[in-house]
Amino acid sequence: MPILTTILIIAALALFYAFIWRDGEVWTPIPASMWAWLVSVVRGSWGLTLYRLVVLVVLFALGAIVLSIDPMFGSFIISLVFVSLAGERVRSWVFDLWNANFAVLEVT
Repeated sequence: MPILTTILIIAALALFYAFIWRDGEVWTPIPASMWAWLVSVVRGSWGLTLYRLVVLVVLFALGAIVLSIDPMFGSFIISLVFVSLAGERVRSWVFDLWNANFAVLEVT
């Protein structure tokens, strides 16, 4: 049991060093392009952010309705819409994950 505890402590210290303790920067496991997109979604006034959230909820509700009517056709339509709207963005997220290009928060 003490060996497992020691391994867990070493792993926790390694993660602490890898993601937190680097010259006042906090490394997150979030890809940099995804972080930029998330920041852009909530950037703006409260009204605009609320409007964007309502639009996302409506789109997800429409997707659920289409899927409940005909799952085969609905999944085809939803995947076409997703690929056409978010293809480049998702590709950049995957490339950032592949290249370990993570978002870094500055800690002052």
